[in-house]
Amino acid sequence: MSYAKVFYAVLAGVFVTLSLAPFHVWPLALLATALLFHVTSKAGAKQAFFYCFLFSLALFISGASWVYVSIHEFGYIAMPLAILLTLLFCVCLALINALAWLPFTLFCGAQPGVKDNESSHAIVLFAATGLFSEWLRGWIFSGFPWLYLGYSQTGGPLAGWAPIGGVYIASLLVYLTGAVLASLFHVRLKGLRSRAKRPLLLAAVLTACCWVVGPLLLAIEWVKPKQSSKNVSLVQANISQHDKWRPEMLANTLALYNEMSAEEWPQSDLVVWPEAAVPREYHASANFFSRMHTLAASYSSTLVTGVPFRGATDSNSPVSNAAGAQAPGSEQGTAQVHNSVVALGNGQGVYHKQKLVPFGEYIPLESMLGPVMQMITLPLSSMGRGDKNQPALQVQDWHTLPLVCYEIVYPSLAAKAARQSDFLLTLSNDAWFGRSIGPLQHLQMAQMRALENGRDLVRSTGSGVSAIIDHKGKTKTASKMFRAETLRGEIVSRQGQTPWTAGGYWLIPLLNLLLLGAIVAGRLRAQKRNE
Repeated sequence: MSYAKVFYAVLAGVFVTLSLAPFHVWPLALLATALLFHVTSKAGAKQAFFYCFLFSLALFISGASWVYVSIHEFGYIAMPLAILLTLLFCVCLALINALAWLPFTLFCGAQPGVKDNESSHAIVLFAATGLFSEWLRGWIFSGFPWLYLGYSQTGGPLAGWAPIGGVYIASLLVYLTGAVLASLFHVRLKGLRSRAKRPLLLAAVLTACCWVVGPLLLAIEWVKPKQSSKNVSLVQANISQHDKWRPEMLANTLALYNEMSAEEWPQSDLVVWPEAAVPREYHASANFFSRMHTLAASYSSTLVTGVPFRGATDSNSPVSNAAGAQAPGSEQGTAQVHNSVVALGNGQGVYHKQKLVPFGEYIPLESMLGPVMQMITLPLSSMGRGDKNQPALQVQDWHTLPLVCYEIVYPSLAAKAARQSDFLLTLSNDAWFGRSIGPLQHLQMAQMRALENGRDLVRSTGSGVSAIIDHKGKTKTASKMFRAETLRGEIVSRQGQTPWTAGGYWLIPLLNLLLLGAIVAGRLRAQKRNE
């Protein structure tokens, strides 16, 4: 084992984090993938697996250790145990990611029959395996689709590819570019003159073309604006997470949101409060919601807010008409509580969150892990899961299917929402992650969802960063973190679908698996011929 390669593997993982928000040094993503290819392409299978594990561990420790804030500060876990749980979380993610790299580490290491580790086959298999690793961790054990390499290109030259293949195709091209750069470094320029290196030269030329075409693709208008726009106000009350769920603070919380919204009704078509802005169940706050419905309707405005919601409601009926009515099962208090979004005033509808945060909103493998997790006392730790097929909220004459917090990081879920929406809407409460890099990473992923689907995106948070993002993924206006303020802006309704929205998210895993299968089969045949 080479200590230099150990260092390079760790450095590559850190470089990925630095290429993403809030650092935005996107060229480091290319250097990271080049280093990873360099240390794994000539290593044996076991060593290559170990290097991939180190790369993954460095990536998650540097990029996802913000979970420590939730565990320690809001889970009230002692610092040593919180650090241990955070490390365990990162180790588990790293192990899953390293296992996903097996197609490359098994078939492109220093093995008999593999004589040319800088071949175009090795490069393509490296890129395909990297993409597979990201896709896999996006759904296994409910998924953790965070820290994808493609997010480094949200404002980079490859951004134009996102409406075609989503963040995944951007990731694929970054992996491909890194492998090509590493291979060129290995063979030096003089080596390209040989006939055997022509496939590498072709791969380099095609990769360069992808970078040249990227900005041209970004100029394409995949969707068309409708002849209508709406004024939007996002209310960020910045209520302390320690105070938010205290019953004695409820009246102050509601009064603050009401006060901050007072100036917005006359000038806004849509006023948005963040996830769980009202920290009490909807039906227990029927009088408050009835008043807010009447107030918003008097200005022909719509209020959209997050609120815990027990049971279900008739989605064909306006929520405003359901204010004060009991949801099915709520009379006995036996129905599950959902993390929900409701529309009031000149709007209607209820949405229940589908993708729940592991350990935050539900406990995976509860029969085994439940006793261990009883020490963690996060609010909303046992939520109900919403149906997969829910109708969009009505916002005046527009429609939007909201995404709550964690849901915005799932590319396919956002694409499904975009097909029913004039604009994308996401409500979040990133105060759980304190002043870490987590909320800014979350914002960057929301930008990518807007770009992928060609929809303006409204992001309302309790403590920042709230933002209004255009259909190209550019932030038009954004709030400061941990500051009470109201954000105002204009959004445009858009019709049509990008290739990604229309179904590109189904092609990515299919093409990836076909590519992996073809390359691995080719490598196996090559090994047999050389035996």
